[in-house]
Amino acid sequence: SLQYKYQFHFTTGDRLDETRVLGDNTRPDGSTILPIYETRAGKDGFGNHMLSLVFNLSRAKDTDKDGVPDKFDLCNNTPPNVAVDQSGCPLDGDGDGVPDYLDSCPATPANVVVDANGCPVDSDKDGVPDYQDKCANTPANILVDENGCPKDADNDGVPDYLDKCANTPVNVLVDANGCPRDADKDGVPDYLDKCANTPANVVVDKDGCPVDTDKDGVADYLDKCPDVPGVAANKGCPEVKEEVKKVFTQALKGIQFESGKDVLKSSSYAILNQVVTVMRENPTYMLEINGHTDSQGDDAKNLALSKKRAAAVKAYLVNKGIDDTRLMSEGYGEAIPVADNATAAGRAQNRRVEFKVVF
Repeated sequence: SLQYKYQFHFTTGDRLDETRVLGDNTRPDGSTILPIYETRAGKDGFGNHMLSLVFNLSRAKDTDKDGVPDKFDLCNNTPPNVAVDQSGCPLDGDGDGVPDYLDSCPATPANVVVDANGCPVDSDKDGVPDYQDKCANTPANILVDENGCPKDADNDGVPDYLDKCANTPVNVLVDANGCPRDADKDGVPDYLDKCANTPANVVVDKDGCPVDTDKDGVADYLDKCPDVPGVAANKGCPEVKEEVKKVFTQALKGIQFESGKDVLKSSSYAILNQVVTVMRENPTYMLEINGHTDSQGDDAKNLALSKKRAAAVKAYLVNKGIDDTRLMSEGYGEAIPVADNATAAGRAQNRRVEFKVVF
C-alpha cells in the first residue's frame, strides 16, 4: 500500500536557521536544509513529508480454502474442491438455487421450480415435470404420454386406465367407460346398429335388428307365428286359406240349435267336425266363436242365449281335442245384425254363430 504522512515540529530556540532569512532554506555554501519557519518571535519550527510503500507478504485468511479470502467470501463454508464464483459461493449454472455440485439436473430452464436435487418438480410422479405436464394430477402408476397425460390408445377421449373398450374404431362416439354407445341397449353398438331403436329386451341379430326367424318381415317379438312365414296383417301368421274361409262360411248356416236353447242339433256335427279339422291342421290358429240372435224377445235373454250358444260350440270343439286356450267364445245378442229383423228370412240370417281366426 502507498502511505503519506506530514509532521511539523516546534523548537524552543532560534538556532536552526543560522543565517537563514525567514522563508529561505539555503545555506551560505549553497546547501539546503529543511524548511525552517519562524513560528513565533525568536523561535524556529520545521515540517517534514513522508511517502512510503508498504508490502504485506502474509497470505489472507481463507477458511474454506476456495481461493476467496474470508473477508470477500459470502459462502465461507464451501466444501472442499467445489468450484466457486468470485463471491466464494458454489457455482449454480442454471440459476435454480441448487449449486452445481448438488444439482442432479444442472441445465434446468430458467424460472422452473425445482426440488432439493435441482430437478424440475414432478408433483404426480409420472416422469413429466410440472412445467411440461398438461395433466398435473395423474393418478399413481398410470402410463402417460409426452405431455404427462394418461395414454389414450384409441383416442376416444377416455384414458386407457379407465377405458373398458380400449380399441374403439376412430371417430366412434363412446360412453363414460370408453365403449361405443348403444342407445337401445341391444348389445350392438350404434355405429354397427342398423336398427338403432329396438325396444328393450328384444333379441336382435348381428346388425342390431330384431330377429325374424321365418323371414316374413315380421320380427319374432311381434310375430304370432314366428316359425311360419305370414303377413303383417295377420301378425306374421299365414293368410287364412280359401278352403278354411269356406268352412267357416258354411258354419254360419250349418250350426243349428234347439229352439230357444243352447243345445246343438245333431245336424250341426258335420260342419263342426270340419272346423275341428281346420284347427288341427293349423296349430297357429286362434278361434273366436261369436254368438248372435235376432231381435225377437227380451234383449237381456237374447244376450244370455247368444253367450250360451257360443260356449256350447266351444265345448264341442274342446271335447274333440282342440286346446281350450286356442278358443274364445262371446255372445252379442241382437246387437250386430247382418240382415233385416223385420222379415223371417232376415231374422234367420241374424241367428248365427260366426268363426273368426285370430293370431
